[in-house]
Amino acid sequence: MKMWQNFWLQTIGCLFVTLLLAHSSYAGSVSVHSKNTHPVLTEYDSKIFGGSPVAITSAPWQVSVRLLLFEIQLGQGHICGGAVITSRLIITAAHCLIYPNTTQPIYRLPSEFTVVMGSIYLEEVTPYTLQYNVQQLVPHPEFSLTPLQNDLALLFIDGKIPANYPTVASIAINQMAVDAGVNCSVTGWSIVAKGVNWPVLLAAVLPVISTQQCNSSYSGQISAGMICAGNQSNNGTNAFQGGSGGPLVCNGKLSGIVSWDSGYPEVCTNLSAYYNWITMTNSTFNYDYYGGAMGLHLGAQQMVLGILCLLVTLFLSQAAFIK
Repeated sequence: MKMWQNFWLQTIGCLFVTLLLAHSSYAGSVSVHSKNTHPVLTEYDSKIFGGSPVAITSAPWQVSVRLLLFEIQLGQGHICGGAVITSRLIITAAHCLIYPNTTQPIYRLPSEFTVVMGSIYLEEVTPYTLQYNVQQLVPHPEFSLTPLQNDLALLFIDGKIPANYPTVASIAINQMAVDAGVNCSVTGWSIVAKGVNWPVLLAAVLPVISTQQCNSSYSGQISAGMICAGNQSNNGTNAFQGGSGGPLVCNGKLSGIVSWDSGYPEVCTNLSAYYNWITMTNSTFNYDYYGGAMGLHLGAQQMVLGILCLLVTLFLSQAAFIK
C-alpha cells in the first residue's frame, strides 16, 4: 500500500515538474523578445516585399495552421494562415488541408493539424500564445482543384478560446460583396515571391479589383465565389501575399481568404458568397463536446520529458518493491 502511495506521489511530482518546465518556455521567450533578435523590415525591404510588421492587436483573428509532423522545431510546421470566426471555429483555404501531388482532393486527418494564435511570432511562444488541436475538419463539399473553386474549409478546434482574451478575437464575416477600389488588409507570414516564411506577422493594404479586370488577367477563370485584390507595384506582382488561407479584411469584416494567384492580382475566396454555408455548417458542431484535454497542447520536449519522468518513477517503484 505504501509503495503505491509513493508511486502516485512521485508521478504527481513528475507531472508538476513537466508543467513547470513548459511554463518556463513561455518566460524564456519573453526575454528573447526584449532583445529584439527578430529581423526587422527596413523601409527598403517593405517596398520590395510589400508588407510591414503589424501588432497582433491589429489582427487578433490571425492564426497559423500547422502540420504536427513538421512542428518538431517551432514554426516549421506552418503551412497556411487562417482566421478565428467563433470561439471554436477557424476558417482557412481547403487546399491547405489536402495531401500534395494529387489530382483529386484527399484530405488529411484532423489529428495531423494544430492551430496557433495570439502572437505575431511564428517561431516563438509568448505568454499570450494559444495552441489547439483540431477536432473536426469540414471542407466545402464542392471544392475542386482544377480549376481551384470553392476553396474554403472550417476547422473546429478541441478547446474554447477564452472570452475577452487580450490577443485573440473572432472577426465577423462580410455578408455583402465588396466594391472595387475598396482598400483591404491582408496579413500573414508568407513572402511567396521569395519562397520563405517571415518570422514576424506582416500586413499589406491591397485594393479590391473588379471581376472584369481580374478576368482579363486570368482568362475568364474568376467566378462569383472569388474576390480579387492587389496593386500593380513590383512589375505587377504581389511579393507579400499573406499566405494561403490568410484573411482579407475589408471595412473591418472578413471578406476573403487567400486562395491563389499566378502573378497579379491576388485571388481570394469571396466569403460573402458562402455565408449561408458557413452559418449552416457552424450550427452542426457540438460546442459542448471536447475530444481531448480541453485543447491542452504540450510541446515535443515537454512530452518526452513527461514520458521519461514516468519511466523513472516506475523503475524506482519497482526497485523499492524488490527490496
